[in-house]
Amino acid sequence: AFALLLFADVAALIFEKIASTHAADAQAPFFLAVLKSPWLWISVGLGPVQLSLWQYILGIRRLGIAYAATSLCYPLTMLASRFLLHEQLAPQVWLGGALISFGVVLVSMGSKDHEE
Repeated sequence: AFALLLFADVAALIFEKIASTHAADAQAPFFLAVLKSPWLWISVGLGPVQLSLWQYILGIRRLGIAYAATSLCYPLTMLASRFLLHEQLAPQVWLGGALISFGVVLVSMGSKDHEE
C-alpha cells in the first residue's frame, strides 16, 4: 500500500507540473489554462485514490511511522522530475533527498508497529 501511495503522490505532482508548464505556454490566462488542462484533472482524479490508500495505511500503521514513510515522496519526485521532465537539480538538492531517505530508514528501523 505504501508503494502505491508513493506512486500516486508522485504521479499527481508530475501531472500538476505538466499542467502548469503547458498553461504557462498558453495564450489564455494562466489559471484558466490550468483548469482546462486534462493533466490537472488526472491529478485531481488521483486524490480519492491517495485518500483511500492513506486511510488504509493509517488503519494498519502508527501515524508517526506512516507519515515519515510518505516523506520518501520528496526524493522520488526529484527522480521523476529529473528523468521524466528532464529537470536539472543542483547537488545540494540530491544531498537533501538522500538525507531524507536516510532519515526514513532510521525512523522505520526504530518502528515497533508489530507490537501494537
